[in-house]
Amino acid sequence: MRGIAVYSCAAAIFLWFGQTVSSAEMIIDGVPIPDDANVSAASPSASETKKRLLGAWAGAWGGSLRHILIVEDIRPDGEASVVYAIGDSPAANITR
Repeated sequence: MRGIAVYSCAAAIFLWFGQTVSSAEMIIDGVPIPDDANVSAASPSASETKKRLLGAWAGAWGGSLRHILIVEDIRPDGEASVVYAIGDSPAANITR
């Protein structure tokens, strides 16, 4: 779990500051991240729950299929803009 937290924090830092890098450099733990992914700053009026959801969340389904969920923006009505990216899983015949 510690490794997931490190990758999650790294992804959030890259996205939070909106750094532009080539798509070849935007692979985190084997998961490609779109070079236009960007986490918006939370609105001052947003609830604490919505503020906590903004950012990048990383994990691995079944311990092997790596994935990252990026919550880019949450609008006042609760609708969110997200990016979901997966890595390779040869055992499941999935390619990024």
